[in-house]
Amino acid sequence: MNIRYSVKQSLSIVVVTAFLAGCSNIGGMMIHEKQSPYDFDKTVALVQENAKARGWIVPKVYDFQASMKKFEQPDPGKVKVVKLCQPEYAGKMLSQDDSKFVAAMMPCSIGIYEKSDGKVYVSSMNMGLMSKMFDGVVGDTLALVAADDAKILSFLDE
Repeated sequence: MNIRYSVKQSLSIVVVTAFLAGCSNIGGMMIHEKQSPYDFDKTVALVQENAKARGWIVPKVYDFQASMKKFEQPDPGKVKVVKLCQPEYAGKMLSQDDSKFVAAMMPCSIGIYEKSDGKVYVSSMNMGLMSKMFDGVVGDTLALVAADDAKILSFLDE
């Protein structure tokens, strides 16, 4: 059976969609945002260090402030997106035809930015919620990603 069209997944999507429709902060469910106790540069460094310590690769860090300036757009302030890849997890999902569609979500992204209040924030996808929307290898792997995300970002709860 094609994993994308399973009954469990369809039912999960209907239930989650109905639940989300009743919520006033839908984005807050799909994307976590927490204030960092550290400055911008220290927060970016901690995300990278913690990810590498858990076996993740950091293939790219996007500097949106520099990019926006380069293209003569308004300065958004300090904004970086750290891209993360865990090769074992990626291999599990990309090695099967029925789960290659998740390539659209790869690599994982963690946003770090400074708001106008001068405080630094970190955002990431709610992979725990995403894991419940898929069967088989995708759901199982996204649950592992969620557990790793929690450990990578555990410094936000100190």
